[in-house]
Amino acid sequence: MEYGPSTILLGVMEITTQDLGSIGEFVASIGVIVSLVYLAVQTKSNTRAIRAQTRSSITDQVLTVQSLMFDSDEYRRAFAKYARNETLDPSERDLLDREALLFFKHMENAQFQYESGLYDSGEYEAQRRIWIKRFRVHSYWRDAWEFHKDTLSPRLVAEVQPIVDKATKSNESANA
Repeated sequence: MEYGPSTILLGVMEITTQDLGSIGEFVASIGVIVSLVYLAVQTKSNTRAIRAQTRSSITDQVLTVQSLMFDSDEYRRAFAKYARNETLDPSERDLLDREALLFFKHMENAQFQYESGLYDSGEYEAQRRIWIKRFRVHSYWRDAWEFHKDTLSPRLVAEVQPIVDKATKSNESANA
């Protein structure tokens, strides 16, 4: 048997350079598949970390704002006056308006996080229940919504306006 320059003997087997090339391609394909699996695992892990970081950041922001507002005697007095339908002076009105806008911006952020996949549906539904409760319980939130809604994203307005409308009708029925 005569062997050419592209033939290698392996024991009793004869392998051509073309065969070696095919083996190399096969090994490279397996390497690509292993790399893709590794990348998928890392991406999933990174997504979980980003979700946790986002959730923590949002919670910190809300707690900071609420702490600043609710620890303020001025805020509590202004809100009590509003609840009693008393006239607010401009600084009291401004204080309540800023608090409402911060809350609405938080709502906007929660919706964005949900749409971006960083909030799961359970977290988002919990947020929505808070919104529904606020709009249903006190006219302050409905009034503030009407005042600020033109400064918010159209997607948030489209989602929240029916909640506000339903809360308004429900309160009108209860007062009739």
